[in-house]
Amino acid sequence: MKRKLVIIGIDGGTFRLIDPLTERGMLPNLEKLIRSGTRGILKSTYPPVTAAAWVTFMTGKNPGKHSFYDFREYNLTDYTPSFVTTVKTSVNDDVSVLHSSRYQGETIWDFLGDAGYEMTVVAVPMTYPPWEVNGRMISGYPCPDYTRPSTYPPEWGSETGRLFNMSAIDFSKKDGFIRECKELVRRKGRIITRVMKEQRGEVFSVVFSSTDFAQHYFWRFQQRKDHRYARVIEEIYREVDDVIGEILNLSDENTSVFVMSDHGFMKHPEKYVNINSWLLNEGYIHLDLQKGSPKSKIFSGAFDFILNQIKYKRVGLKIAIKQRLSRMPLFLQRWASKHYFKSALIDWGRTRAFRYRMYGCVDGLVINMKGRQKNGIVEEGEEYENLRKEIMGKLLEMEDPGTGDRVIAEAYPREELYRGDFLKNAPDIIYRFSPDYIGGVELQGPVISPVRKETTDVFSGVHDQDGIFIACGPNIRKGEDAGCFSITDVIPTILYDLNVPVPDDLDGRIIGEIFTESYKSANKPDYTPAGRKTIGHGESLSKEDEESVRDALKGLGYL
Repeated sequence: MKRKLVIIGIDGGTFRLIDPLTERGMLPNLEKLIRSGTRGILKSTYPPVTAAAWVTFMTGKNPGKHSFYDFREYNLTDYTPSFVTTVKTSVNDDVSVLHSSRYQGETIWDFLGDAGYEMTVVAVPMTYPPWEVNGRMISGYPCPDYTRPSTYPPEWGSETGRLFNMSAIDFSKKDGFIRECKELVRRKGRIITRVMKEQRGEVFSVVFSSTDFAQHYFWRFQQRKDHRYARVIEEIYREVDDVIGEILNLSDENTSVFVMSDHGFMKHPEKYVNINSWLLNEGYIHLDLQKGSPKSKIFSGAFDFILNQIKYKRVGLKIAIKQRLSRMPLFLQRWASKHYFKSALIDWGRTRAFRYRMYGCVDGLVINMKGRQKNGIVEEGEEYENLRKEIMGKLLEMEDPGTGDRVIAEAYPREELYRGDFLKNAPDIIYRFSPDYIGGVELQGPVISPVRKETTDVFSGVHDQDGIFIACGPNIRKGEDAGCFSITDVIPTILYDLNVPVPDDLDGRIIGEIFTESYKSANKPDYTPAGRKTIGHGESLSKEDEESVRDALKGLGYL
């Protein structure tokens, strides 16, 4: 008889919040799981962004293998990659965001289905469009229409009902947004618990995205005890905890329960690090200030003035403009991007390296290489490697002139973090900022600049790499702290717990330290040759659906 499995995702879940809330008795069901099982820090992907992290969890492979580094496709040959989200591909003429039809590799749902497990998968991010599984699936964020959820099989959608009103993601209408976030938790809870009550299958998985949504907007209010929004995030965690309690009541002692997050959360850093400005000062970027005719310079100057007003001060207006711009012709997007990031001023024929925007605490840097970039000047091979080594060394030595603090915590060549057929899509250098710093867009001016209050008033919380992992079940040690491990380790661990063979091409390891000695001695890991190599899962998106998905992502600042 197959044992049962529950996988609960708390998007953006962090022990920074969970620990103080459990100490106050506010999350009794999570506290029960921690006390009855094993916990640890689950290190996210580079960058720690929803798209890359959840696909890494589902496939058990790093972004270099499954191809998702972000919500958008990385294109190193493009000198304006950060603003433009439309790229030409063989899948669609205009693909702007990534979705399930684009990532490679089998997923945990395929592994478990092949082993005969019937499953219910509710709202795991990056499962739109849904695909055929042994059971049922309802797509998670981002998808074009939460009022009519996409499901497999299609008729299951008539049972689930609407999930979320995406128009509620509006920082100017906070009360409506809060109501929708709480109701989204309840709706997902009703779906998963109903299926459990009906005993439809053995595997049940649900991801609560409301925690992530709320933490982006309401993080800054937590320390203001008298503020009307001070307890919003706590209240949403408590809603999640209530659903977890219902799930536990429907689980028996032989059920394994895994709770995880795709990344952690922290307050928005207070300082920008303008890497392109630093590259300019260090002589890696050169400018051509004579570009353009006098008339074009006057027009560009006026446009730059407008952009500078909205870049940091009018955040809501910036989001609205980006949403509309993304539906305009590609040449207009590129033109606007060049002005926004001042890349129109760069003399690419003399520039050796430039910043490549990734997400949050992780950023990238691209070498302007011959044969890859249109105006590349760095030779592949020894010159390229020496330049990377030189720049990484300088990055790690960079200090904040105001405090003397190091601003870069880590810097890696891309092949140290990723491997696979899509390694070539990653920036040449990946670096992580120290906690109080985040990537800035300025090209001329100070390397370190303050983050304006207008920005943190909207997006006061950002992702960090320290997610959560809690495991509880008959084979799991009790009351243990297992330390840190990678999000790629989750699938091998779950498969081993269920005595399902582990494909030998996964990047993670079995987290053996969470299992009892008796279980490990009686059950040696069983590895199996990798199965089929799939390209895409769901169907390709229509242009209209892509626009809707893109608008949802921009509403939360992901694009």
